[in-house]
Amino acid sequence: MIAEVHKDDMVFGVFPFMSPSGLTRRWFETTRELLDGLEQTFDFLHDILIAHRDFSFAEVFLNFGSAQACVPDKSFFPPRPRSFRKFFDAQYFINDFELSVQYSPSSDPASRRVVGHPSARYGDDIEIYGKALAPEARLDEPYCPFKADVYQLGQEILLTFGRVTTLPGLVPLAERMASTDPSLRPSIAEALVTLCGIRLSTSDTLLDEMPRDAHGEYGWDEQTDGFDSAGPTTLEATFSPDTAVVVGLAPEDLLPNVKKFGLGTDAPLSVLSANPQT
Repeated sequence: MIAEVHKDDMVFGVFPFMSPSGLTRRWFETTRELLDGLEQTFDFLHDILIAHRDFSFAEVFLNFGSAQACVPDKSFFPPRPRSFRKFFDAQYFINDFELSVQYSPSSDPASRRVVGHPSARYGDDIEIYGKALAPEARLDEPYCPFKADVYQLGQEILLTFGRVTTLPGLVPLAERMASTDPSLRPSIAEALVTLCGIRLSTSDTLLDEMPRDAHGEYGWDEQTDGFDSAGPTTLEATFSPDTAVVVGLAPEDLLPNVKKFGLGTDAPLSVLSANPQT
């Protein structure tokens, strides 16, 4: 919140304008912006011992909405974002903490455990939980919520950027994060170090371009859309449900998200192992 405005017996909160759909649309124009968004997300999570427990890119808001409104009779997909990022730095805000837990810095790390799936406290059935769920959250045993957050973030990266070919270290990092074995997942701090290393090892030329195959969510095929070639390449998505790839999830686990994103539940899914290869 930017400020409070008091008038008579009323209090108004002033908030910055946010992108309405979180990081579920094409919010970036360059690879540099993509990495910046992921790094800010990584840096905030767990910094003050808060485990989100319900993470997805839809819960991350950008401090502006640069995409124009969709034109119903032209395309379902929004056109190229307007380039006014140069006027102020992009910032990312994480939302939706009603399922989160927070621990005191003086608490014993071994005591920072939860039991059950995130919305169990409200009596919700596990089958209606609509996001990637760490395997340990399906058991009736204590587990580390921070490791479960890492799993959800890894799954989000794989689902959204699993087909990016210009950042060769990104998918291996996300696969480690989405390992079915919590002990094999890096911490958020370790993942951030790796992500920063990916940025440093990427050439300035690639950082200033649109990442190739960036819009790979559920098997998007890239096509150029005729925008000015002098600017970043913008991709128009053509949906290919037969090539949908989900790492570490069984098809039945994906169904809630499939319904959410409008993919027919009879579409074939390619399910890959999320365990890192040694």
